[in-house]
Amino acid sequence: MLVYHYCLSRRLTEHWHTNRCGGEPSAMVGTCGQYQGNPDQRNRYTLNLICIKVISSITQVIYLQKFCGKCPEPKVQEDFDMQRFQGRWFEIERTMSFLQIGSQCVTTNFSDAGYGDGSIEVISEGKGPVLKLHKSVRLIATVPDEKEPAKLRLRLSDLSLKTHYWILHTDYDNYAIIWACNHIWLTFKYARTENLWILGRERTLPEETLDKLHQRLETVKDIRVAKLLKKVNQENCD
Repeated sequence: MLVYHYCLSRRLTEHWHTNRCGGEPSAMVGTCGQYQGNPDQRNRYTLNLICIKVISSITQVIYLQKFCGKCPEPKVQEDFDMQRFQGRWFEIERTMSFLQIGSQCVTTNFSDAGYGDGSIEVISEGKGPVLKLHKSVRLIATVPDEKEPAKLRLRLSDLSLKTHYWILHTDYDNYAIIWACNHIWLTFKYARTENLWILGRERTLPEETLDKLHQRLETVKDIRVAKLLKKVNQENCD
């Protein structure tokens, strides 16, 4: 299933990249997107294109937030202390991501991975949206540059996929803002996916605190997914 989704997502992303990121049109398509072929082939092409556009639009909304260009470099938490940051956090708000579609009661726990190299184990747990089945994802975070400890590099423990995983802001005791970005190299040009989380040490955050965090995100021009944040259901979790 993961392999199928990767192949489908890559083909749809290439189509999206060509139409949204200024990629070159297909050899069968003119500069204005018109098919250069006989009528029968043109009709089949038009039908396929409609299907691709519909599926591509759904994929972009549900699975990943895609943007043109390389990952930006927003300001991160100064003097970040991973020791203070470790422990359990609750997801308060998040943007949509493939691994967390419909997940409720989501917690994320940060702890020493035990490898002796400073890497951090990140375990995200929650319940599915329908049968409320328990779901768990284990990831490993490393710090490429010790001078910038808030800029983590995250990877799935059994895959080589890596992504930026940066702590933008936290007071360690109440809230945290985490931003993730991953490069996509397509058609000799860069695109990227972004995700964003607001975490809390408790299952809820005061509205006043959330408002302040939203206002802070509005000042970060490089973060384009802030308006896509949605609340995570943390009710009836015990």
